[in-house]
Order: sequence, then C-alpha cells, then structure tokens
Amino acid sequence: MSILLRFTLLILSGIAAASGPVAPKGWEGSFEEKLPDGRPCCIPGDLNGTGLTGGAMILLSTDKQSFGVFALTYTPPSRAQWQLLEQHPIEELRNYQISVEESAHGSPRPFVKVCAAGRACVGYFTVSPAEPLKPHTLVANEP
Repeated sequence: MSILLRFTLLILSGIAAASGPVAPKGWEGSFEEKLPDGRPCCIPGDLNGTGLTGGAMILLSTDKQSFGVFALTYTPPSRAQWQLLEQHPIEELRNYQISVEESAHGSPRPFVKVCAAGRACVGYFTVSPAEPLKPHTLVANEP
C-alpha cells in the first residue's frame, strides 16, 4: 500500500473517530469495543424513541477510581445527551452487567438493564423523548 494511501486512510479514520460522541467531563470513553475483562463497553439502542441511536455505555472516571453506567440519547437534529445512571468503585466493575432490552413496563422503547451480584436488577427507561431515563427495580421474572 502506498504511503499516500496509508496517510489518507489514517486522516479519514481520525475524522470519523472525532465525529462520534464525546464523553462527559470527568469521564473517559473507550476507543476499544471491549472492557478490560472482555465485555462490551457500549450497547447501541434508541432509548428515547427519536429514531437516533445512542445506547448504554460504561465509562471510566478520569482518575480511574470509579466507573459509571451512562445512557446516551439524542434529540433531533443530533444533539447528544449523556445521563449518568449509576456510579460505583472501579473494583466492583466485574460484578456488573449491562444490557439494552426490548420495551417493557408500558414503555414503547428499549431500556437499559443494570444487574449486579447481590442486588435486584434495575431498569432505566423513559416514556417520553423529553424526559430522562428513570430507575425501576425489576422483579426476578422480568426481562
């Protein structure tokens, strides 16, 4: 591959990466698709029903002392809105699982499901594109 072609591809990949969402202040996004333990860091989904795909993400604090479960939603035309759903010490990361589930609880939209060892799972969802996601404890037989 020629040097010019490699340089062009490098520039284009940098532009594409720069156009994505920027993590909130104090938090670092991952340029890797996986967390250090192999789980995905980011799960896509239209969480507020605008037709624009955001999703659930695990971000690390800039001091690497904690992690946060975030919801990323978009309002038209493409305004990103970050919402911190939960924050925990980094040592607890291995105990947490996040997913984006199909609609439930009367919401026509997908929702973020956060589960941890030793506690009930919590679902975060909204019924309106203008409202933030709100927590709801899920009982054992719910998705």
